[in-house]
Amino acid sequence: MNEQQALDVLNKYFADSGDTYLSSSTLDNWDIAHGEERDIFSFLPAGGKRSNRIYLVKNDKAFAFSPAEMDFTEAMEKLESL
Repeated sequence: MNEQQALDVLNKYFADSGDTYLSSSTLDNWDIAHGEERDIFSFLPAGGKRSNRIYLVKNDKAFAFSPAEMDFTEAMEKLESL
């Protein structure tokens, strides 16, 4: 999976959640990191925008979490269990 494919999964997640604004996001809207060991992409708003959510994508699944409520390792495990 590459960044564009991961973004397509994330945009579908937003569309399925009813968020039509974010469902048309582009790669320029995000700071994207790829954890190769688990093949998970993490998305954070780009350009100094703030959010209390981090979005994770693996294969055809996406998961959003707040670091105030769950640590990154727990979030990755949750995503992998979906």
